[in-house]
Amino acid sequence: MGEVRLPQREDNRRVERLLLPHSGSRTLIGGGIDNQALLEKKTNRYMEMRGMKPIITDNDLTIEELESAHIASPNDLEILYRLGICLFRANRLEEGEETFQRLVRLDARSAKGFASLGVITWNRGEFEEAFSYFSRALELDPGDPDTLVNLGLISEQLGEIELAISLFQAYLVQCPDDNDAMARLEALRLRNGHSAESSLEASAFPN
Repeated sequence: MGEVRLPQREDNRRVERLLLPHSGSRTLIGGGIDNQALLEKKTNRYMEMRGMKPIITDNDLTIEELESAHIASPNDLEILYRLGICLFRANRLEEGEETFQRLVRLDARSAKGFASLGVITWNRGEFEEAFSYFSRALELDPGDPDTLVNLGLISEQLGEIELAISLFQAYLVQCPDDNDAMARLEALRLRNGHSAESSLEASAFPN
Protein backbone atom coordinates (compact mmCIF):
# COMPACT_ATOMS: atom_id res chain seq x y z
CA MET A 1 0.00 0.00 0.00
CA GLY A 2 1.16 3.54 -0.64
CA GLU A 3 2.64 5.91 1.88
CA VAL A 4 -0.08 8.53 1.45
CA ARG A 5 -2.37 8.87 4.45
CA LEU A 6 -5.77 10.48 4.70
CA PRO A 7 -6.37 13.19 7.34
CA GLN A 8 -7.25 12.10 10.84
CA ARG A 9 -10.85 12.42 11.88
CA GLU A 10 -11.85 14.57 14.85
CA ASP A 11 -12.04 11.46 17.04
CA ASN A 12 -8.39 10.71 16.12
CA ARG A 13 -9.31 7.47 14.39
CA ARG A 14 -7.34 7.37 11.19
CA VAL A 15 -8.80 6.22 7.92
CA GLU A 16 -5.56 5.21 6.30
CA ARG A 17 -6.47 4.33 2.75
CA LEU A 18 -9.38 4.61 0.40
CA LEU A 19 -8.83 3.50 -3.13
CA LEU A 20 -10.38 4.85 -6.26
CA PRO A 21 -12.10 1.79 -7.76
CA HIS A 22 -10.88 0.65 -11.16
CA SER A 23 -8.51 3.59 -11.43
CA GLY A 24 -5.90 1.64 -13.34
CA SER A 25 -3.36 2.41 -10.62
CA ARG A 26 -3.37 2.58 -6.87
CA THR A 27 -4.65 6.16 -6.77
CA LEU A 28 -6.04 7.32 -3.46
CA ILE A 29 -9.04 9.60 -3.14
CA GLY A 30 -10.53 11.46 -0.25
CA GLY A 31 -7.44 13.33 0.87
CA GLY A 32 -4.35 11.64 -0.46
CA ILE A 33 -4.00 11.61 -4.21
CA ASP A 34 -1.06 11.11 -6.55
CA ASN A 35 1.34 13.99 -7.17
CA GLN A 36 -0.40 15.22 -10.32
CA ALA A 37 -3.80 15.31 -8.61
CA LEU A 38 -2.28 17.00 -5.57
CA LEU A 39 -0.81 19.68 -7.81
CA GLU A 40 -4.21 20.07 -9.47
CA LYS A 41 -5.87 20.40 -6.06
CA LYS A 42 -3.42 23.10 -4.95
CA THR A 43 -3.89 24.96 -8.22
CA ASN A 44 -7.67 24.86 -7.86
CA ARG A 45 -7.46 26.11 -4.27
CA TYR A 46 -5.26 29.00 -5.41
CA MET A 47 -7.82 29.90 -8.07
CA GLU A 48 -10.74 29.68 -5.63
CA MET A 49 -8.99 32.01 -3.16
CA ARG A 50 -8.75 34.60 -5.89
CA GLY A 51 -12.34 34.25 -7.03
CA MET A 52 -11.38 32.34 -10.13
CA LYS A 53 -13.18 29.26 -11.36
CA PRO A 54 -11.26 26.05 -10.63
CA ILE A 55 -10.73 23.57 -13.40
CA ILE A 56 -11.13 19.94 -12.43
CA THR A 57 -10.37 17.68 -15.35
CA ASP A 58 -10.76 14.05 -16.26
CA ASN A 59 -8.88 13.11 -19.40
CA ASP A 60 -8.91 16.78 -20.43
CA LEU A 61 -12.63 17.21 -19.76
CA THR A 62 -13.83 19.72 -17.17
CA ILE A 63 -16.75 19.11 -14.84
CA GLU A 64 -18.82 21.45 -16.99
CA GLU A 65 -17.99 19.48 -20.14
CA LEU A 66 -18.81 16.19 -18.42
CA GLU A 67 -22.10 17.66 -17.17
CA SER A 68 -22.94 18.74 -20.72
CA ALA A 69 -22.04 15.27 -21.98
CA HIS A 70 -24.29 13.76 -19.31
CA ILE A 71 -27.20 15.98 -20.38
CA ALA A 72 -26.67 14.87 -23.98
CA SER A 73 -26.33 11.20 -23.00
CA PRO A 74 -28.05 10.77 -19.61
CA ASN A 75 -27.74 6.98 -19.63
CA ASP A 76 -24.03 6.83 -20.47
CA LEU A 77 -22.57 5.01 -17.46
CA GLU A 78 -18.94 5.90 -18.12
CA ILE A 79 -19.72 9.61 -18.32
CA LEU A 80 -21.62 9.38 -15.03
CA TYR A 81 -18.74 7.60 -13.34
CA ARG A 82 -16.14 10.07 -14.57
CA LEU A 83 -18.35 12.99 -13.56
CA GLY A 84 -18.75 11.53 -10.07
CA ILE A 85 -14.98 11.17 -9.65
CA CYS A 86 -14.36 14.74 -10.82
CA LEU A 87 -17.00 16.09 -8.44
CA PHE A 88 -15.40 14.15 -5.58
CA ARG A 89 -11.96 15.53 -6.40
CA ALA A 90 -13.46 19.02 -6.45
CA ASN A 91 -14.79 18.35 -2.92
CA ARG A 92 -18.36 18.60 -4.18
CA LEU A 93 -19.21 15.51 -2.20
CA GLU A 94 -23.00 15.71 -2.17
CA GLU A 95 -23.09 16.13 -5.94
CA GLY A 96 -20.59 13.31 -6.33
CA GLU A 97 -22.71 11.05 -4.17
CA GLU A 98 -25.87 11.92 -6.12
CA THR A 99 -24.02 11.12 -9.35
CA PHE A 100 -22.90 7.71 -8.10
CA GLN A 101 -26.42 7.03 -6.83
CA ARG A 102 -27.74 7.73 -10.32
CA LEU A 103 -25.10 5.40 -11.69
CA VAL A 104 -26.14 2.44 -9.52
CA ARG A 105 -29.81 3.12 -10.22
CA LEU A 106 -29.09 2.85 -13.93
CA ASP A 107 -26.78 -0.12 -13.49
CA ALA A 108 -27.46 -2.16 -10.36
CA ARG A 109 -24.36 -4.23 -11.16
CA SER A 110 -21.90 -1.33 -11.20
CA ALA A 111 -19.23 -2.52 -8.78
CA LYS A 112 -17.21 0.68 -9.14
CA GLY A 113 -20.34 2.75 -8.49
CA PHE A 114 -21.00 0.96 -5.20
CA ALA A 115 -17.31 1.10 -4.26
CA SER A 116 -17.29 4.86 -4.87
CA LEU A 117 -20.34 5.27 -2.64
CA GLY A 118 -18.43 3.29 -0.02
CA VAL A 119 -15.56 5.78 -0.20
CA ILE A 120 -17.89 8.77 0.16
CA THR A 121 -19.88 7.37 3.10
CA TRP A 122 -16.66 6.30 4.84
CA ASN A 123 -15.35 9.86 4.53
CA ARG A 124 -18.53 11.02 6.28
CA GLY A 125 -17.92 8.59 9.12
CA GLU A 126 -20.88 6.36 8.17
CA PHE A 127 -18.92 3.15 8.56
CA GLU A 128 -21.73 0.61 8.53
CA GLU A 129 -23.23 2.11 5.39
CA ALA A 130 -19.80 2.15 3.78
CA PHE A 131 -19.36 -1.50 4.74
CA SER A 132 -22.62 -2.33 2.95
CA TYR A 133 -21.54 -0.52 -0.20
CA PHE A 134 -18.11 -2.17 -0.28
CA SER A 135 -19.69 -5.57 0.38
CA ARG A 136 -22.05 -5.08 -2.56
CA ALA A 137 -19.14 -4.00 -4.75
CA LEU A 138 -17.23 -7.17 -3.86
CA GLU A 139 -20.25 -9.35 -4.55
CA LEU A 140 -20.38 -7.84 -8.03
CA ASP A 141 -16.64 -7.99 -8.65
CA PRO A 142 -15.22 -10.76 -6.45
CA GLY A 143 -11.52 -10.50 -5.89
CA ASP A 144 -11.13 -6.84 -6.86
CA PRO A 145 -8.00 -5.88 -4.88
CA ASP A 146 -9.04 -2.29 -4.15
CA THR A 147 -12.38 -3.38 -2.75
CA LEU A 148 -10.79 -6.22 -0.79
CA VAL A 149 -8.41 -3.88 1.00
CA ASN A 150 -11.05 -1.20 1.59
CA LEU A 151 -13.47 -3.74 3.02
CA GLY A 152 -10.67 -5.17 5.14
CA LEU A 153 -9.87 -1.74 6.55
CA ILE A 154 -13.45 -0.91 7.39
CA SER A 155 -14.01 -4.37 8.88
CA GLU A 156 -11.09 -3.67 11.19
CA GLN A 157 -12.60 -0.26 12.01
CA LEU A 158 -15.87 -1.98 12.96
CA GLY A 159 -14.11 -4.58 15.11
CA GLU A 160 -14.75 -7.47 12.70
CA ILE A 161 -11.19 -8.73 13.03
CA GLU A 162 -11.66 -12.27 11.65
CA LEU A 163 -13.36 -10.84 8.58
CA ALA A 164 -10.59 -8.25 8.17
CA ILE A 165 -7.97 -11.01 8.37
CA SER A 166 -9.74 -13.02 5.65
CA LEU A 167 -10.01 -10.00 3.39
CA PHE A 168 -6.36 -9.02 3.79
CA GLN A 169 -5.35 -12.62 3.09
CA ALA A 170 -7.40 -12.56 -0.12
CA TYR A 171 -5.85 -9.23 -1.09
CA LEU A 172 -2.30 -10.48 -0.47
CA VAL A 173 -2.85 -13.49 -2.72
CA GLN A 174 -3.15 -10.97 -5.56
CA CYS A 175 -0.66 -8.40 -4.24
CA PRO A 176 1.94 -10.45 -2.34
CA ASP A 177 4.57 -7.68 -2.48
CA ASP A 178 2.48 -5.18 -0.52
CA ASN A 179 4.56 -5.03 2.64
CA ASP A 180 2.22 -2.58 4.37
CA ALA A 181 -0.71 -4.95 3.93
CA MET A 182 1.42 -7.87 5.14
CA ALA A 183 2.38 -5.95 8.29
CA ARG A 184 -1.24 -5.03 8.93
CA LEU A 185 -2.32 -8.66 8.52
CA GLU A 186 0.32 -9.86 10.96
CA ALA A 187 -0.72 -7.21 13.49
CA LEU A 188 -4.35 -8.26 13.15
CA ARG A 189 -3.49 -11.92 13.63
CA LEU A 190 -1.46 -11.17 16.74
CA ARG A 191 -4.26 -8.98 18.06
CA ASN A 192 -6.71 -11.81 17.56
CA GLY A 193 -4.50 -14.48 19.14
CA HIS A 194 -3.21 -16.07 15.95
CA SER A 195 0.35 -16.94 15.14
CA ALA A 196 2.13 -14.13 13.32
CA GLU A 197 3.42 -16.63 10.77
CA SER A 198 0.45 -17.69 8.72
CA SER A 199 -0.37 -19.13 5.36
CA LEU A 200 -1.71 -16.71 2.79
CA GLU A 201 -4.26 -19.21 1.52
CA ALA A 202 -7.42 -17.21 1.16
CA SER A 203 -11.02 -18.08 0.65
CA ALA A 204 -13.55 -16.08 -1.31
CA PHE A 205 -15.37 -13.22 0.36
CA PRO A 206 -16.78 -14.65 3.60
CA ASN A 207 -20.52 -15.19 3.79
